Amino acid sequence: EAGYPEVVYILWTGVFAPWFGTMRWMLPFLLLGAGLWLEWGPGKNPGSGWGITVLGLALRVAGLDADSLWFDTAHSGVVALNPTIAEVVRGAAADYQSPLYFVLLHWWLQVSHTDFWLRLPTALLGTAVIPLTYGLGQRLFGERAGLLAALFCALTSYQVYYSRYPRSYMLLTLLAVAAALSLYGALHQRRWRHWALHGAAVVLALYTHPYAFILLPAL
Repeated sequence: EAGYPEVVYILWTGVFAPWFGTMRWMLPFLLLGAGLWLEWGPGKNPGSGWGITVLGLALRVAGLDADSLWFDTAHSGVVALNPTIAEVVRGAAADYQSPLYFVLLHWWLQVSHTDFWLRLPTALLGTAVIPLTYGLGQRLFGERAGLLAALFCALTSYQVYYSRYPRSYMLLTLLAVAAALSLYGALHQRRWRHWALHGAAVVLALYTHPYAFILLPAL
């Protein structure tokens, strides 16, 4: 009897992957249209930030697997495809990397091993940074600053490039912004859940990349 991972794999390879492969080139255009409608469609509130987020996602997934993998990016897949979590952790340690991203990628790659699927988590993580950046900017400096920060995050080449790069940098960025946002909530609203979220984000950041230690004084 097939277990849950096998059922998911069979459904993906037999049903969804063929359709997704033929329709994937349309995805950025669909996302672009959705972003424009969310931000400026009839009855919508311009400046909500959701349209900017969807536009950012379109930039991150367009031609995501057009470039071939090279050593640094392919190595992420090699480490994550180790058969056990313990071996994934050892592989990350051998590369002087923190293990969290590779462990998450290990589970993600149970569904598919394609280049697009390997790069997709960082594209989604990079997209998730956009609304968090909006929230942080809005709380610190006001609505307009939040929107400008989100727009910069969505469009800047640095953010787009590393959102298409299968390494742990976007996960670290997401956790750093989440830590700053939860710290703001903890200092201004003084609720224990904000402190808990802040502590969790900081710990997860440390398990994501060694450079998180550099961010600790700011977080």
